[in-house]
Amino acid sequence: DDLKSQKLQKTRFTARSIPIMMTCHADIDSIIKTLRPIKELCFPEKGGEFSIHYKHRCNHISTEIVHNAVKNEVGRAHSFVYKTPFRDDHLFIIIEVFMKTAGISIVTNYEKYDQFNLRKATSF
Repeated sequence: DDLKSQKLQKTRFTARSIPIMMTCHADIDSIIKTLRPIKELCFPEKGGEFSIHYKHRCNHISTEIVHNAVKNEVGRAHSFVYKTPFRDDHLFIIIEVFMKTAGISIVTNYEKYDQFNLRKATSF
């Protein structure tokens, strides 16, 4: 909130801060296995909405495969509904894959903080 209100970036070399809760090997089975304990902590018992932000670099796992696997895993256990036009008031599952490593996190206010891009958040 301080970054959004003051419009002042206090870091010189950081362009984007990616929130990562857990890391794993970059294959679909490992991603789903790693997602299970995180979703138990972050998702409330009642239903709601969530969106998936999947970004991959130097890896061949397709977006469609990851989206379908995550939708099935979260929707099956928590009766949550996947929504493509996302809003700030629901949860975002962020999966960032780089080569053989995947970072997974669940956040709220993803669009409010401009996808954690510091330069975009501080621009007028």
